[in-house]
Amino acid sequence: MTSQFVSSGLALLIGAAGGFAFHLIGAPLPWTLGALAFSGVAAVWGNRWPMPSGLRSFARPVVGVLAGSAFTPGVVSSMADWWPALIVIALYSVAISALGYFVFTRWVRLDPVTAYFACTPGGLGELSLLGGSLGGNARTLVLLHAVRVVGVVVTVPLLMRFFFDSGTGTPPDAHSLAPTPFDWVVLIGAGLAGASIGRVFRVPGGALVCPMIVSALVHGTGLTTAAPPGWLVGFVQVLIGSIAGARFAGVSLAEVRRTLGVALVWTAVMIGSAAAVAVVGAYALAIPLPTFLLAIAPGGAAEMLVITYALGADVAFVALCQVSRVFLVIGLAPLIFRFLPGQRTPAAGKAGPADDLTPRSS
Repeated sequence: MTSQFVSSGLALLIGAAGGFAFHLIGAPLPWTLGALAFSGVAAVWGNRWPMPSGLRSFARPVVGVLAGSAFTPGVVSSMADWWPALIVIALYSVAISALGYFVFTRWVRLDPVTAYFACTPGGLGELSLLGGSLGGNARTLVLLHAVRVVGVVVTVPLLMRFFFDSGTGTPPDAHSLAPTPFDWVVLIGAGLAGASIGRVFRVPGGALVCPMIVSALVHGTGLTTAAPPGWLVGFVQVLIGSIAGARFAGVSLAEVRRTLGVALVWTAVMIGSAAAVAVVGAYALAIPLPTFLLAIAPGGAAEMLVITYALGADVAFVALCQVSRVFLVIGLAPLIFRFLPGQRTPAAGKAGPADDLTPRSS
């Protein structure tokens, strides 16, 4: 217990130091990106990272409650108008997955299982676990998705700052009154109840999705209108950044060098294609471009929701789009995977083509 407490304190101290350093230099989304940078360096340099599972388990329900607080009665009444955006995001997810499968099987020469779960724009944890359980190389999946998520988390705030002038937004209701004791009971209860429901019923991404749904219900019905206080939002930003950096724990520099080229190229393709679709979709659907970019950005749902909240964008819209994509990708992945040409399922964890990400000539 004492060692876990010390590890938690050290992890947060390193992340907070990075956030403060980035804050001093005026970086966009400093508390997330700074924590990510310092934590990533510490993880690779030290070949381990003191990020106890308790902190990781705490982050997703809190992000879910934060996102759910944006679903006010007025927002809920307008949700019926958002279905065209969900169709666009679903089509983009299918198209980019198909392109990725072709690239990873034909050019990178990964085995079909690893290739399929490496190219889909879903959450790192869910896709790595699901792909590994079906015979893919879990370590390769973690490395590829970690680079993707970190790349999106770093790139999107920079785009928001330099192209859309949206990098210094104010979180919703940031200047409202502090939550009352009753509000705290409702918010904490929403997090605990949602997390329990997700765990019992094994909902995809349930640690985030179910607390968000419960929080949306209590806010949408007017049971509480409390906005999370600024200190909690800042803490979650540091926590999310530290967790993202910790994903590189145990990765050797040789592995990073071997993987980085392929992972960065594919991340650039995903970000570029998402930005292009966002431009077209925002124009066609009359949705602000920064908001649509956050909604379609192929990062982790938790990371994108924290970024959206910190930038003061439309959290409810982005949350609905990101969570819908999680359900689409995770729910349909096993079904679609069975019909892929040449699909073979090797023994889980078995070394094979997935161990080497260096592109091979045909």
